[in-house]
Amino acid sequence: MALRFPVSAEKEQKLAERMDFLQIRESDLEESFTRSGGKGGQNVNKVSTAVHIKHKPTGIEVKCSLYRTQGLNRYKARAILCEKVEERNSKTSGIISESDRKLIRNKRKDAKRKKEKYSRKGKGPVPVSSIDEENFLESDFHSAETNQSDVEEAESQKAGFAGEETEKTSRTSEKTSGYDSLDQNLN
Repeated sequence: MALRFPVSAEKEQKLAERMDFLQIRESDLEESFTRSGGKGGQNVNKVSTAVHIKHKPTGIEVKCSLYRTQGLNRYKARAILCEKVEERNSKTSGIISESDRKLIRNKRKDAKRKKEKYSRKGKGPVPVSSIDEENFLESDFHSAETNQSDVEEAESQKAGFAGEETEKTSRTSEKTSGYDSLDQNLN
């Protein structure tokens, strides 16, 4: 095998099989190395450990600087490239991944639960049409009229007590008379 990465032979064999299946050849890859920086101390700052791979046929580019060694970064960059090519192929063929299926299933379940929750009797928001709004406004207007008639009826009953004043009305009359005297003093 031409590739030698500092990983187990099984992992290396698995990666080679995956690349063959996806028709990714080493001759199609353009690989360059740069200094990665960040965590890793003097090694990553002085040695070119970051790997930049470009797959010429698809134009997919991957940069990997996860590890302190160049060999591990080369292996991981190829693994990431395989994932991206698989994702691209699945999108063009219309195949939905297992994780996407679970996500769709969960969204459907949530929508069903919400629909059931708000469709129960007397619960949740009720859609209001323009006709309902007019009826609602008219009912408020009629209720305001009935409230006004109730007030007038109560006042007429109050007048029926032969001129007896309640505490509240006597206090308001005292206040107004006090204000009248103030107004006269100012003039």
